[in-house]
Amino acid sequence: MRALGCLPLFILCLVLSPATDAEMKTGEEMKKEMEAFQGEWRLTGLETDGEQRDVPDGEGARIVFKGDRLLLGGEEKFTIKIDPTCNPKIIDLIPIEKENKEDVLEGIYRFRGNKLTLCLRGPLRIRMRPLTFGEDNSMVVTLERSSQ
Repeated sequence: MRALGCLPLFILCLVLSPATDAEMKTGEEMKKEMEAFQGEWRLTGLETDGEQRDVPDGEGARIVFKGDRLLLGGEEKFTIKIDPTCNPKIIDLIPIEKENKEDVLEGIYRFRGNKLTLCLRGPLRIRMRPLTFGEDNSMVVTLERSSQ
């Protein structure tokens, strides 16, 4: 009977126990990956449904990642959420003005040197995250880290 009295204490210890090595690695990996996004980027490529689009000049081509925010033209436009443990790595861009699940841009991303490539599907497109870069009904955005 006395052993049953210790059961709530045992459960509490399990719940409050420190993170496992795997959880810590995932947290460290997430932090490291978020750090890779940080800073100023320049839009160098834009493709919609396999067709190249014009890339804006000046301030319109400048994208900044600051913490978990994406800034366009100096204004916070999206909150970003990533999962670097997936293959391909996944990203969600959640509009700050409308934090509605319907408005989320779901996508995948990859870093190659000083370039970041995003493949996204938006709210007016098919509601399914792309699995490969350049799929139908997707937008591919290529960014290059600014030298400033």
